[in-house]
Amino acid sequence: MKFEPTVREEELKNRVAALYFSKYDCTRIVGNIDFCVSIKRKDPHQMTFIYEAPILWAEAKNHPTDIYRMLAQLILTIKGEQKSDVEPPRFVGCFDNEKMAFVEYHCILPIFSLNDFNWTQTPSAVDEKTVEAVRGVIPQDKVITFRFGADDAELKSFIANNFVSDDSPVLATPIDRNNF
Repeated sequence: MKFEPTVREEELKNRVAALYFSKYDCTRIVGNIDFCVSIKRKDPHQMTFIYEAPILWAEAKNHPTDIYRMLAQLILTIKGEQKSDVEPPRFVGCFDNEKMAFVEYHCILPIFSLNDFNWTQTPSAVDEKTVEAVRGVIPQDKVITFRFGADDAELKSFIANNFVSDDSPVLATPIDRNNF
């Protein structure tokens, strides 16, 4: 289902959570990150002070927006939120009222070590140079994109196959020279 152009961002996040991530916990708020997906606890009262590692952090927009612009905004937000007590997710992503995109977290790690990157800009005011830097680091073949409505079955299949469910073992981010 493609969402109407008048949908508000908060409503869009709630509807995406209900339609595509109903088996997961989308209520956790991590700093200023728009959307977080984690495993639902079988017993919600058990160890409520300890959070599972998130599966997805995403940027949300209620209007059609370039994927790399949204990813740049998310990366700036993540950099501003970096704390030792927050474990990064397996995926980062973004969505607007037309599409949703996923990138494995380890693919964005090289951006954090770029010298020629303006870390002082606010995430809501991302400039073209920053968007192009993100586009240059994250190859297009690493960005998995789905259109709401047209690709709903594929999107649900991707989530089912790549996100941890309550009864499946935890998937780990592949360890390589960039994230060791």
